[in-house]
Amino acid sequence: MKVFGEDLGIEFGKIRVIEILSGDPAWEQERVTYESLLAGEEAAEVFNGQMTIDLDLATAPGGKTYFTLPRPVMQRLIDGRTKGLVLRPLGSMAATVYASENPGGNGPVLHFSTER
Repeated sequence: MKVFGEDLGIEFGKIRVIEILSGDPAWEQERVTYESLLAGEEAAEVFNGQMTIDLDLATAPGGKTYFTLPRPVMQRLIDGRTKGLVLRPLGSMAATVYASENPGGNGPVLHFSTER
């Protein structure tokens, strides 16, 4: 950190949540790669660079990580205008993020608040 500054230490080991705005609309979960998702477009056109959330993953085995999506992003997800979210590691890490198909109910869950 002395050489690169404090910013390196702040982000290292976190994950970044990014909204997917476009890309290949017919990607297959079993075969998708970064390049195939981009479908020839620039990453800046596919991913919403303004909608990023940096967070630490839970450290305990089986722990849960929570984050709040901004209202416009949630609305685009509901309307089908957003293709989804991508989790990108920031730096080196050893972690498991379960898919929704994971047996045992350990996959991601969206919680909605209907209060205004």
